[in-house]
Amino acid sequence: MGSQPWQLDVTTLASSTKDALADRGHDVNVTVEGTQTLTYVPVVGTVTLSSDLTITATVNGANQVVTRTVKGGSTGRAFFSDDVAIPRDWDEQSLTVTDTFMQDDAPVDPIPWSVPHTWLDDTVGLVTTCSSDTLTLVARGTKEAWTFHPASWTPPATESPTPAP
Repeated sequence: MGSQPWQLDVTTLASSTKDALADRGHDVNVTVEGTQTLTYVPVVGTVTLSSDLTITATVNGANQVVTRTVKGGSTGRAFFSDDVAIPRDWDEQSLTVTDTFMQDDAPVDPIPWSVPHTWLDDTVGLVTTCSSDTLTLVARGTKEAWTFHPASWTPPATESPTPAP
C-alpha cells in the first residue's frame, strides 16, 4: 500500500452506497462528486483522509433527495491481521458531515433517513486488497466499499463497440 496518496474512485462509492441503501429498502440513484485522498504510512501505521465529497441519493418514483457532504480531515492508525486492516484511535475533529433531506423541493427536519456511513473510521475492520494501481477496502459485514487509485492513475480506455456490418 505504501505511503503514496490514494484517490477515491467515486463511482465505486456511489455503487456501494446504492447497494447499502437498497438493503434498507430505498430504491435510489446515487451520485458522488468531489475527492477523497487516503495516505497510509506503513512504518507507524498512520492513516490520513482528506475529504471533500458530496453524495446525493435521489429516490426513484418520488420527489425526495438526500444529500450528505463530507468535508475535512480524519486520522487514525491501521493495524493488519492478514488482509484485514483494523482502524484504531480515529480522530474526526476536523471532519464535518452534513445531511439534508428534501421532499418536493422543501427541506424536511428531522431527516427521516440518511445516506449510510460513507467514510472510514474505527467502527469495523476493512478487508483490504492492494495492487500497484488499486486499493480496495470493504467494511466487514456491510456492502460499504471504497476503491482508491494512485494520484497519477488514469482509467483504462474503454473500447467502443464495433458497429455491426
